[in-house]
Amino acid sequence: INRIIFNIDDIDEKPDIILVLGNPNILDRINKCLNIYRKYKSIVILSGGALMPDNKTEAEAMRDFLIINGVNINDIILENKSKDTIENIKYSVDIINELELGNNIKISLITSGYHIRRAMMIFNNNKDKLNKNCQIIPNYSIDSSCISDNWYKEDSGRKKISVELEMIDYMIKNMGYKPFEF
Repeated sequence: INRIIFNIDDIDEKPDIILVLGNPNILDRINKCLNIYRKYKSIVILSGGALMPDNKTEAEAMRDFLIINGVNINDIILENKSKDTIENIKYSVDIINELELGNNIKISLITSGYHIRRAMMIFNNNKDKLNKNCQIIPNYSIDSSCISDNWYKEDSGRKKISVELEMIDYMIKNMGYKPFEF
């Protein structure tokens, strides 16, 4: 299971776009985004339409955090309609298509380490909808409750991994998705 879920390198490479997928526990992901932004000053797309406890969308909550921490508001684009990972990617691809960045772009995809394989699989299965050539750079945050060293020790970690494996299996068998290999 560790080889399937966690065997992915986090790559430090300059992206044209930093794409952050929302989640109720967004702090780890948004801190990863902030570190990459400070180093490379790339465009940031914040994707997540689910409501947070303060009635802001995940994207709005992430934007507010980034602005407070020095990210230029003009470098931030919100995608706040999505309710799941497939929609995160679908609506973000629409936004990327509208940007004038040239034909060859690099996209840093930020999500949790246990979720990166499925997110990469979804993105790669949607590349044909892009009007640009793109390279996806996996950049994942460390969700300390669910890493390769401890996911099996707690019910919450086992459940996260079980859901990821079930979703990957379902998407391959029932939705025609191709597995993503690194």
